[in-house]
Amino acid sequence: MEEGIESEEPRTYTRTDKRYNITNKSLYFRTKSLEELKPFADRFLNSEGNKMIPSNISELLSPRSLAFWIMDDGQQVKKGGVTLCTDSFNS
Repeated sequence: MEEGIESEEPRTYTRTDKRYNITNKSLYFRTKSLEELKPFADRFLNSEGNKMIPSNISELLSPRSLAFWIMDDGQQVKKGGVTLCTDSFNS
């Protein structure tokens, strides 16, 4: 295993969406938390530790980081565009 990934092997989860009769697969794995990344995570947490979107989000995101966010928590809109899933965030 590479550094940063726990020794547990990745697992595949399969779910069927009965609404559309589609089978979805997800890959699940755990990563170690790195103290060096904590300052970045703290930018997205308020003083109580709840997720929030910082008011200066446009200054924090590079095209690459936005691409990672879309790949992790984005979805394509059928009529065009992308939605970033921020359900657990406060503004």
